[in-house]
Amino acid sequence: VLQSITFGTSATSLDAQCFKDCINLTSVSIPATITSIGSNCFDSCSGLVTINFSNQSTLKNVGTNIHTRGWGD
Repeated sequence: VLQSITFGTSATSLDAQCFKDCINLTSVSIPATITSIGSNCFDSCSGLVTINFSNQSTLKNVGTNIHTRGWGD
């Protein structure tokens, strides 16, 4: 059961809906190397309570509704 995600330094983007419906996901750490997060990336992740971004974040593009339906339910 996927509960948390920590990306390696070679990751540069998160595709649209890539973690959709991961209801047991509770936390995500976004490293500085991620420059783009696709639409609905964490859609319906009802257990997700924490998204941490690196202090050196280079995030440039964020799609629509990266997290909808179920935040903190």
